[in-house]
Amino acid sequence: MKHEKRNILKGVLAFSMAILMFMTAIPTTSQAEESGERYFSTKEPLEEYAYSFAVVGDTQIVTAHDILYGTDNLSKIYDWILENKVDKNIQYVFGLGDITDKTDVDQWNHATEAIQKLDGNIPYSVIRGNHDLPGWIGDTSDTTDYFTQKLGTETYKNQFSEGGFYETDNIFNSWRTLTVGTIDYLLLALDHGAADDVLAWASNIIEQHPYHNVIITTHAYLGADGTTLDTHDSSRPTSSKGSNDGDDMWSQLVSQHDNIVLVMCGHDPSETIVVSQDEGVYGNVVTSMLINPQGVDANEDSTGMVAMLYFSEDGRNVQVEYYSTVHGKYFLEENQFSFELEVVDKVLADVTGATTGTKYVEVELQDGATIFTTGGAEFINTPTYLKGLYFIHKNNWSSLTATVTANCYAYILADEALVESLEKAGFTRVQIYKKTDIWKKGGYYYSNS
Repeated sequence: MKHEKRNILKGVLAFSMAILMFMTAIPTTSQAEESGERYFSTKEPLEEYAYSFAVVGDTQIVTAHDILYGTDNLSKIYDWILENKVDKNIQYVFGLGDITDKTDVDQWNHATEAIQKLDGNIPYSVIRGNHDLPGWIGDTSDTTDYFTQKLGTETYKNQFSEGGFYETDNIFNSWRTLTVGTIDYLLLALDHGAADDVLAWASNIIEQHPYHNVIITTHAYLGADGTTLDTHDSSRPTSSKGSNDGDDMWSQLVSQHDNIVLVMCGHDPSETIVVSQDEGVYGNVVTSMLINPQGVDANEDSTGMVAMLYFSEDGRNVQVEYYSTVHGKYFLEENQFSFELEVVDKVLADVTGATTGTKYVEVELQDGATIFTTGGAEFINTPTYLKGLYFIHKNNWSSLTATVTANCYAYILADEALVESLEKAGFTRVQIYKKTDIWKKGGYYYSNS
């Protein structure tokens, strides 16, 4: 049975009335609608965005067709991305697996040549799909890890110098950070059907980056019906082989962290980009996207599709375009839309009285309520009172729950009368990090040391 989670938005985007409150179609001309064309090129250009990410879904059919027919449509995807790097301010390229159709060295050589066009030009990550696993189909006796052998070059690995890999002898699972403007991202690329130990590893990394916006890519997670893959889905990764399906990943990882903002996957064929928005255990909203053009590629002989995600400066508004690099046109009007993304709300502005040399210190607080007393004033740290208003004062307070080498601290205040009295006493109000009404360990605090 599908896991019980509060679903805010899910389903295929063709049903626009069902998602009207959460998504807005990007304005297009009526020409494509009137003519019934699946591909159209006349669309108002996107201008109001700060940066973009490119997402490459399952390319297995394109790769196979190139080998079979002597075409080079796979390269068109990466050539187009490079050609538009500057104009569209493309900051990162995400691969979603099923790079190849079967265990075949010719397919791997062809795919590697195309993907590595990005080397030294745009940072990117790749993951394995089920078709990329050794011996999946094709030569089932060939157990060579072509994924790592071909794509795991030093150039690729160096992109993760400030991150890393789960295992040192392969590139199946990786992580890194990426800062775009004022937005900090943590990018986790997880293997097809990532096992329990991999999910635990990923969880630990997320815990170490509580104020990064986490984007997870994995191959098989969301189905075309907008729900996570489970025991009722025949194409899911099977637990009997040490692999977790979408339901498992949701319950063990995705729902458990309030800073996971986006999960992207392929695997289940869908003509439309499928989006689901669900509440995690902290009340945060996680957006999931299924981007897999393999069915379209099979039916229409390779389309070279790229999903472009265009972000506002604050990272909250995302506009989507689904573009065929083979046809040089957009694919399906319902695949051009926008949605709102919940991001980590780290407010580090409007600080009254901050002096030169102001810096941030990270403090870990115990769970539960603790009362601090100094100078007759009570300072209350209670999870249910996290409201985003903090005060600092240049006194040498000591904390029973944190050790910080600084000469001022910030505490969560629950009493408005106390707030008023502190302001009169010369304390400085600071608005900083506020995520949800549920507190978790770790926090950014101001100090004037």
